[in-house]
Amino acid sequence: MQQRIMQIIKRENLSIRNFERKISTSSGVISKSLRFNTDFSVGILIKIAEIFPQYSAEWLLRGKGPMLKEDSSNSELDEVSKNYKQIAEAQERLITSLEKQIERLEAELAKRDAPMDGDAGCAGADMSETA
Repeated sequence: MQQRIMQIIKRENLSIRNFERKISTSSGVISKSLRFNTDFSVGILIKIAEIFPQYSAEWLLRGKGPMLKEDSSNSELDEVSKNYKQIAEAQERLITSLEKQIERLEAELAKRDAPMDGDAGCAGADMSETA
């Protein structure tokens, strides 16, 4: 277990003293346990797990499995992915709505233009008869 705690300390780029401060233990508790190869108290192990949640407790306690929790990074990716999916769905709904609005407006324009073309032809016929 001492080796695994040293791995955390090195990975977090901390001195042993700064690590002790970070987990709120007395000065020298970690360094003495590491130096004399003694067991850590349950309280210290709980503090390490709480302060450094990215590390697997199974790995810390038993040396089994991956050092880092896969769930924390995957859950963050899942959350980002979920957010992008929601944005994409909202944009698709907006695009569909705008396409329908464009079709409606084009149809209105076509209706307005149709009578004007017919009126122009009639007016031209009237003028030729009077001339």
